[in-house]
Amino acid sequence: MKVENETMKRWLLLFISYTCVFSSFSEEVFLSHFTLDANENNWASIYPEWDIICASGVSSDIQVDWWQGSRTLLQFRPSPQNDSSIQIDDIVFRKNITATPNFTYTFEIYGTVIRSWQLSSMVFPVRVISQGQVIAATSFTFNNSWNAQTRTVSFDLLGLSQEDPNAILEIQVGGDYQRFYADYISLSRELNALDSDQDGLIDEDEINIHLTDPFDSDSDDDGLSDGDEVLSHSTNPNQSDSDSDGLSDGDEVLSHSTNPNQSDSDSDGLSDGLEVNTYLTNPALADSDGDSYNDSYEVTEGSDPNDYNELPPNDDFDDDGLTNNLEAINGTDPRNSDTDGDGLSDQEEVDGGSDPNNSNDPNQEPFRVELINMSSNSIILTDMPSEYIIDLNALAQPSLNIRLYPQTGITSSAEFKLNGRSVMVDNQTPFKMVGSGGSWLPKVGNYHLEIIERAQINGVMQIVAQTNKSISIINALDHRKRTIRLTTGASNDVVQIRMQKHLFPFGSMVEASPITQNNQNYKNTFLANFNASVHGNAAKWYSNQPDWWVNGTPNGVRSSDADDVYDYLIGEGIPMRGHTFFWGMINNSQSSASNQMWDPDWVEARMNASPPDAWYWIEQRARWVASHWAGKIDEWDFNNEMGHGDWYRDTFTNSGPYGLTYLKQMTDWALEENPNLKIYHNDYGILNNNTFAFSYKNLLKTIESEGVPIDGIGVQGHFQAPPDAATIKASFDILDDFGVPIKITEFDCAIDDGDATTFNTDPAIEAAEADGLEMVYRIAFEHHAVAGILMWGFWESEHWRPEGALYYPNWDISPQGARYRELVYNEWWTDADAVTAGDGIVEFDVFAGEYQITVNGITHTTDVTAGYKPIDMDFSSGSISSTAEPEINLRKPVSENKYAYNEPIDFELDLIGDTALVQKVEFYVGDVKLKTDVSSPYAATWLDSIIGTNFIWAKTYYVDGTTESSKTNQITVLQAQANGNNLLLNGGFENFTSYWQAMGPISIAATIERNRSGNYSGRATGRTEEWHGLRTFDLRSSMLNDTVYNVSCYVQVASGVDVVGLKLKETKNGNTVPNYSTLDTATCNSTSWTRLEGQINITDLSQLSELFIYISGAPAGTVIYVDDAVLKAAPINNLDSDEDGIQDSWETYYFGSLENVSLETDYNNNSINDGLEFWQETYGSAGVLLPSIISPSLEMLNSQLNLSWPGESGVLYKIYTTSDLASGAWESSGNSILGSNELMSVTMTSTNNVEFIRVEVDQ
Repeated sequence: MKVENETMKRWLLLFISYTCVFSSFSEEVFLSHFTLDANENNWASIYPEWDIICASGVSSDIQVDWWQGSRTLLQFRPSPQNDSSIQIDDIVFRKNITATPNFTYTFEIYGTVIRSWQLSSMVFPVRVISQGQVIAATSFTFNNSWNAQTRTVSFDLLGLSQEDPNAILEIQVGGDYQRFYADYISLSRELNALDSDQDGLIDEDEINIHLTDPFDSDSDDDGLSDGDEVLSHSTNPNQSDSDSDGLSDGDEVLSHSTNPNQSDSDSDGLSDGLEVNTYLTNPALADSDGDSYNDSYEVTEGSDPNDYNELPPNDDFDDDGLTNNLEAINGTDPRNSDTDGDGLSDQEEVDGGSDPNNSNDPNQEPFRVELINMSSNSIILTDMPSEYIIDLNALAQPSLNIRLYPQTGITSSAEFKLNGRSVMVDNQTPFKMVGSGGSWLPKVGNYHLEIIERAQINGVMQIVAQTNKSISIINALDHRKRTIRLTTGASNDVVQIRMQKHLFPFGSMVEASPITQNNQNYKNTFLANFNASVHGNAAKWYSNQPDWWVNGTPNGVRSSDADDVYDYLIGEGIPMRGHTFFWGMINNSQSSASNQMWDPDWVEARMNASPPDAWYWIEQRARWVASHWAGKIDEWDFNNEMGHGDWYRDTFTNSGPYGLTYLKQMTDWALEENPNLKIYHNDYGILNNNTFAFSYKNLLKTIESEGVPIDGIGVQGHFQAPPDAATIKASFDILDDFGVPIKITEFDCAIDDGDATTFNTDPAIEAAEADGLEMVYRIAFEHHAVAGILMWGFWESEHWRPEGALYYPNWDISPQGARYRELVYNEWWTDADAVTAGDGIVEFDVFAGEYQITVNGITHTTDVTAGYKPIDMDFSSGSISSTAEPEINLRKPVSENKYAYNEPIDFELDLIGDTALVQKVEFYVGDVKLKTDVSSPYAATWLDSIIGTNFIWAKTYYVDGTTESSKTNQITVLQAQANGNNLLLNGGFENFTSYWQAMGPISIAATIERNRSGNYSGRATGRTEEWHGLRTFDLRSSMLNDTVYNVSCYVQVASGVDVVGLKLKETKNGNTVPNYSTLDTATCNSTSWTRLEGQINITDLSQLSELFIYISGAPAGTVIYVDDAVLKAAPINNLDSDEDGIQDSWETYYFGSLENVSLETDYNNNSINDGLEFWQETYGSAGVLLPSIISPSLEMLNSQLNLSWPGESGVLYKIYTTSDLASGAWESSGNSILGSNELMSVTMTSTNNVEFIRVEVDQ
């Protein structure tokens, strides 16, 4: 008692001494929120409390203004930028504070840092200085990201003995970055409280609240400190066994991972103490042995709760009618209701007297034909009907088998025939079509299955029964596969088929730094998952020639990072695509005249100073990229994201008969350096928005008419919300009209989980991301036009949107990664065994890829491309030989395309294989032959199309006398539709604001203050947000499905100049988040009316709950005026707005307007219609015909025809013949002929038939 009294005295003394002095509280030292506009010139007067100090030779632009349109914040731009010679302490941001001892200080900053794309995060030191001595030093780290981040660090003031009102808080912000942003900076402090025993509880609380000993960290000696008990586990710090279960709190937490406040942590009916001390079971698992029975039940029923194989004797685990005890007596598996897999339950066999462990000893199996999934070792159908459709894609691309339980008890063998060919004779019941270890990998098609049962009767094998089935195989991925017809020369040979890699590009972008820094985890993970790649930023212009000059010229080209990545990947057999020649997309957040696009600022600066010089450097860029990467990377994105605004298109406005010439010139330069270049056009937002997909299609159609190659289309595929399947598929369908490959070039599904970090921690969000990945990959892989999918990163620590990564920083796989591997390396992967039939042949359908095929211990490696004709492989000699017939593909026109009447329609047939095997190709519209072509590329152009539905196909004649018809593509030729009524019933506001609504809580009115036509215009006032404006009525009832509409209006602002946008809002049924599209933006003023225009095409209006157009986008407070808003059906061909069959650019270039000519007119009076001149591309700038249909001379020389005409150097000519002018079917007589500046002469063999001959310039 004496000891206890002395202890109590000490507690009381402590209570008296410290409770008044060391109470804990937190207070703010300062909060600097940069809300007033400022720059380096007026900084000292706006923010006098903050000093900025720069080292000699270093300066920094300082600005407080709007950033990303959402907040006001401080911005540093060091000069020079991105210079590694700038030290961290070359720029210091400092402020006076009062420093007080015995306080813990907390520093917080909200902002970010922007560095070159190749660089990662950056550390910024923070110090406190008193009397010239550093009394605190810490730091914070900003990721290299446009996303702002909150960073918090705490520190104590070491060695400070008394308060210093003149201490300095210093932030060092020098370094090799472009911009440093800070929205706010704060400092708070909290008084340090006394904790004598260092148990995490202050002495005051131990004495007054918890009644524990403030000098003993573990008052109840249970192994847990008092602080842990109170703060972490909510246990009683004065009672060693808080839940009275027989285990101390410390043992529960530290040894057994049980709940110290719950006597039965796993809720199995046994206390934790009984489990540990008596039954030796796991107190944290209700079922310690994992046999599906909880421990208490097993103890009660008399089975061992620690033995998986000892089940409660009176229970029936597999529900087959036999208790677990009876199963043990009969030797059957208590967890399998049919131990021998013969289709009869164990109870049926025991009751019937057959052996439940022998599949060959049934009393009498019921007759049935089962469809087996060999991939999952499961039964798809227990009894196949006489007719059945097997959807391989719906079944996840399984390997199959068919199993027969015979009709008679005497059947000793079963022969399986497919389409009349015997594929197996099996002599063991139940009988299997490809044996017990084989697989059936069928191609799409119809199969007649005959199963013939035989038995020995009177010493002779006789047919005793036959079963017939009709099976149809369908597969949405048939175009990704190919059938191999393999011959070994012997029956019942087991053929092992092992896929090594895909031929379809499943790739990812690779960052340079992990490669150059030899990050083996990064490299190995990439190689384990991907077979194609692309540079991230290392090949962009701003990486190759950054934003600064040396001695008046751009820095030399820097390509070492890009070269290092390429060298590594090509050494591993990974092909790359290129990204990007140019990036002219308008960067709308930049207001500087020399910083409008993403390509280097100095290019724009040269354009402002000397346009010819800028054009020269653009040429050098095109030529350098093409030549440097020629033969290494031949597929390139050319002018990235030009659908969102193109500085080059806005800047270089020279035009020709087909439109602007700048982009054709840029691609021509590149093609001169590398004729094998494949030019892709790449943009974002396409898979998220069908309206933008359609706008992008029109842009591509425009540049194609300007002469720019379109070898492929890139769709980026960045998703920040769950993808929509219908939208994705519709966008692919819109862009496949060009008949060129489409690739997803930058996929990621990164859904924000709403917390402050960029990393996902919400399992539901991660599951949604995995679902999104699967949806996009399935739709893309099923679509015929898609030729590859590349991700924009895969590791969270090297990902621009970390929440979208496949792998976490510690290289654990994320749910997205697991789903990706399940698709690519399981469902879309072919590993199987097959068995040769009696003729020594086996057929199997596999995904395109590299394979190892093993027969009789001999393995061969071979590539299998996708195709519709089988590859014949012969293994009979021990070596491998492969042959495949040529295949044809009618690439243009694409099925379901729509064309305007009089719009030229291109036909193209691709031949996959040896062109020497082809004699000629005929093109047909329905039953009418349009043209015969005898040389590759096989092509035709249909000029006089027929309104309505047309069926296009081609017929190929092979030199061996055989023919093959292509698939038939259905297209539609439409009548003119552009002259309809305006669907906006009050587009001019003459009926005041009828049919208009306010977008946001603002005021709209019709006003006479300004008008473009009529008496009124619409006005929006009281706008407090950029999105506030005027909106139309809901348009769903006014528009038609899958119809293109032009929308336009004229806009002014009340004063000054501001950017205004024409926008579309659409909400899908069941969605709460609308989809917004910008149709057009322009800088508008207060004196003239600016036209905004765009196009809308909604595939299925019934899927929308709302649809309207609105005008907004100007800064808050700006008054917007709108007049003459129009919504009308657009022309089918966006290149021919007056729908007269002649391209607008041609009419404008040669005739000055769209009003002067049509197909039938003859503007230059040369006796050739203007339409024919357009089709033949023959109208000269001075109105002189430049003939492309030549008038040749023909004479007979020595029984041969001599054809001659005046030639021109560099021009290609082609000769066509026909025996019937009325048919319009002309046949090419051979390859093109290169002209010279002299009389051209060709000798032709004379025939006795009437024949017409013409010579054309070959376009």
